[in-house]
Amino acid sequence: MEKNFRLTSSEYAKIRDLSVEALRSRRRRELERDNYIVVDGKYWWRSDRPITVKKKGNSRPVPGPRSPSHAPRKRNRGALARGEKPDYPNWKMEERNQVLALAKIRGNLGDEVYDEVTPEVIDMAKKRVAEKKLKKASNEVEKLRLNGVSEPMPTGLDRTPPEYGRELTRGELDRERHLETATLDKWERDSNTKFKKKKYTDFFGYEHTKWIVDFGDSSRHSSRPPPYYVGEWVEPGSVEIDERSFTPDNREPEFKNKIEEDIWRLKNRK
Repeated sequence: MEKNFRLTSSEYAKIRDLSVEALRSRRRRELERDNYIVVDGKYWWRSDRPITVKKKGNSRPVPGPRSPSHAPRKRNRGALARGEKPDYPNWKMEERNQVLALAKIRGNLGDEVYDEVTPEVIDMAKKRVAEKKLKKASNEVEKLRLNGVSEPMPTGLDRTPPEYGRELTRGELDRERHLETATLDKWERDSNTKFKKKKYTDFFGYEHTKWIVDFGDSSRHSSRPPPYYVGEWVEPGSVEIDERSFTPDNREPEFKNKIEEDIWRLKNRK
């Protein structure tokens, strides 16, 4: 009889889908009374227990951890007909099944015709609808132009740029992230409160350092006034120049083209 008890506690707990501590608790409560023996202070568990377990409410066995077979794939057939939300792997599969269901409702075409409804056929139908809408919009524009409307634009026309909403490539996505990060960093540099270190000596003559708000010049990073600045802001380093204080310059200006040069010479008689 002992040859049937050859599993260790960890092996038997794995088969039962339990932890070793949970199996120990079941043994102490005598819930596994006939499933183990003790030999030299070690617990050996029965190995003739079936591997498969049963689902609740279903008599079909489910493969256990040591079973060579795999669990069947869960299918959700008929969800669209029942009015439930199907779980599609992508939007093209969902669109295809919707078109198939519509074709099945409208006519008795047969399974061979259903299988020929591919994403390419759907794209072709979308292009035809877009061409019809464009033709209708062109006719409306022509009618408005004949009625004397300047720059006619029919109502209901989609003016969204074609690039809007499209998928970005890896390079374009990295570029957008880089621009977003750079913009955020610049905004934080310009708007965050600046701090600086200040040294002071206490009553006993010891020197200390603390951080205080910097109300000084922050024009190295931005031309905006520093935090809590009151009054009219003048950008540091700027100089006001009065053109009337300059003496006339006899040098000829630089011209962009020959026409500007001829006009200047005619005005100045040179």
